[in-house]
Amino acid sequence: PILAKTSRNLRMNMQPIEELPYLSDSAFRRDYLDQEPVLLTQMTTRWPAREWSFLGLAERVGTTAITLQRYTPGGRTDFLRESTTSPREVALSTWLEELASDPEAPEWCLRESDAAFRADPDLQYDLDFAGVFPRLRGPFEHFLWAGPKGYVTGLHTDEVAVNLLCHLLGEKDVVVFAPGQEDRLYPTGGAVDGGRYSEGDPLDPELEKHPNFRDLRGVQARLRPGDLLYIP
Repeated sequence: PILAKTSRNLRMNMQPIEELPYLSDSAFRRDYLDQEPVLLTQMTTRWPAREWSFLGLAERVGTTAITLQRYTPGGRTDFLRESTTSPREVALSTWLEELASDPEAPEWCLRESDAAFRADPDLQYDLDFAGVFPRLRGPFEHFLWAGPKGYVTGLHTDEVAVNLLCHLLGEKDVVVFAPGQEDRLYPTGGAVDGGRYSEGDPLDPELEKHPNFRDLRGVQARLRPGDLLYIP
């Protein structure tokens, strides 16, 4: 798991993200929207997307052209620089079939891609975000992430109004830091593709280069199939 690489000092400063089975629309708007992250474990049980599989998606939208990005945790290059260098262009079916046959190759990932939803707009109806919180600002935009065991997405912020992450296959560890700690997160100079990135990796920190990571206070969660994470 990703969090196993966290230094002892940082692990001591982590608290679990609040976890609930269900949450009403009114309670979400009152207690969490634009305030706190929350992990919901039973809100997607009837979603058709819960039946998705790598090979099933390959059959449905496999001819879709996608762009894969590489990142090697612990390497000499920061996440933003490496993941935007020499992308790999393949058909979605090629990548999903590779994942199904070799789920532990950690080099490549499909990140934040809307290509499958553009190729088959009906895919969005398998994900009922509007049904979970009908009074949220909409309409929702849909993006697909698909990566192998061990892949790490670098520390970043997404500049979107409402960020709901539905996890469907395998497990995923997520670490979140409050905006008030930006001076400890070593952000890059400007926004890139609607977000900002850290030049360091707090899960595998170079503390001589990024000493402020010692003072971080974060929250974390392990996502399992069907979990829905709200990130303010």
